[in-house]
Amino acid sequence: MKKILLATGFLIVGISLAAFGRSVLNANPGAVAVITETATYTLPRTGFVATLREAIAGGEDVASRAEKKIPAPPTPPPPPPADETPVRLAIPALKIETNVQRVGLTASGDMGTPSGRRIYRDVAWYKGGAAPGEPGTVVFAGHLDNSLALPAVFYHLDDLAIGDFIIITNYAGEDFSYVVREVAHYSHDAVPLARIFRTEGKEELVLITCGGDWIRDEKTYGKRVAVYAERIISAGSI
Repeated sequence: MKKILLATGFLIVGISLAAFGRSVLNANPGAVAVITETATYTLPRTGFVATLREAIAGGEDVASRAEKKIPAPPTPPPPPPADETPVRLAIPALKIETNVQRVGLTASGDMGTPSGRRIYRDVAWYKGGAAPGEPGTVVFAGHLDNSLALPAVFYHLDDLAIGDFIIITNYAGEDFSYVVREVAHYSHDAVPLARIFRTEGKEELVLITCGGDWIRDEKTYGKRVAVYAERIISAGSI
């Protein structure tokens, strides 16, 4: 929720109070003396008036000072993703249909994971690998559960069976269909990275999440679940 601050300014410039002149009789009855009394009210050195006086006294242009207070223009939005970038992932058998976030590698060299408000509902696509329709592996990762041990997007990934379908939609609106060919389980420290992260060869979809028991000392799950799926190419798309 954004907080909006409203400022109400009151501008008072050049206020002067003058008393009316009054006439009195001089000792010489033939002469009339007019005494004029003038009362002047000086504005306090606060707020806008003080700022105005200081600017004039210092020889600074008021307009230039106002320019200094103009906020910088907002940062332009990032460019839209390329047409081949995946934006939606659907797994009908698990009733999953979710958004895709683009990720790279973390400082420790691991594949990044979803972030932001949808950290446990979105999946991450490794942008350093293949996009749908390209040679190599198209790799997606999603959380198993959240910090309260409640199910996240890939909580039931291990329930996928050979023959189940996965559909990826890219930014251009094209759908790419895959069929599950293998569901594999690896120890968290023995994941075949060379197989999962390929940039050449036959196109293959790979979905990854955690599994097994929680290892408290290492703060990670003991297993990794990997689903391998083959691209379905219809006669009309060849």
